[in-house]
Amino acid sequence: MSPIEVESYRKWWDYTRAYDEMLRRTEHEQAPWRIVPSDDKKRARINCISHILKTIPYASNSTNQISASARSDRPTI
Repeated sequence: MSPIEVESYRKWWDYTRAYDEMLRRTEHEQAPWRIVPSDDKKRARINCISHILKTIPYASNSTNQISASARSDRPTI
């Protein structure tokens, strides 16, 4: 192991405690932390986006169907 790996291994629990403290101090009701464990980053991102979109309230938009008039003939060149 390199000297950097040895030092990071030695400080693993210090980092973990600091991370947990950061989450505890910065979480708010309006902005909660969401931890997304993932082995497949693409699926995790899609699931996360899907979850966020499902939490947004929206009203159904029941507008009338828009119809376009007939297109004019193509001009001759």
